[in-house]
Amino acid sequence: MSTVHVTAPRVPNQKSTPDRPAGATAAAVPGRRHGPLKTAVRNLGIAIDTAARVVLLGRDGVGY
Repeated sequence: MSTVHVTAPRVPNQKSTPDRPAGATAAAVPGRRHGPLKTAVRNLGIAIDTAARVVLLGRDGVGY
């Protein structure tokens, strides 16, 4: 006895518009950008996190 699997037809989940291509991030939407201070603080946090990981785990990222 065989089993038939029925799946829904593939429908693209994003629509492209002339001003915004499909797959565009939320940052591309007008009015949703973060301020420069928030971006700088986020980037600083990422740099500190990366430096701490290198110091604690080594360059290969594996603790012994």
